Amino acid sequence: MPGLPYRVYTDTCDYGLAGILQQVQPIAVRDLKGMRAYDQLKKVFDRNRPIPQLITVLSRDKNDVPKVGEWANNFEDTVVHVECVVSYWSRVLKSAE
Repeated sequence: MPGLPYRVYTDTCDYGLAGILQQVQPIAVRDLKGMRAYDQLKKVFDRNRPIPQLITVLSRDKNDVPKVGEWANNFEDTVVHVECVVSYWSRVLKSAE
């Protein structure tokens, strides 16, 4: 989605390298059906609590997380923000590396 922030996560260990490109994207709760996030959001909604923040804030200086909105009249019409994987890369290191 053009214009939305991206996040790059990297990891290394003694035998490999990995990188993940993710983007914070809006998604309707109905599109999370069958996932643990859907069940957790439903419990919060049923308890009449505010929408929880589903994204970790990474920077103290720059707010890279959209503000949490309000519940829609219909639970499944509520829009939340999640991190979606855009691309993933990994490889095993050679013994010389």
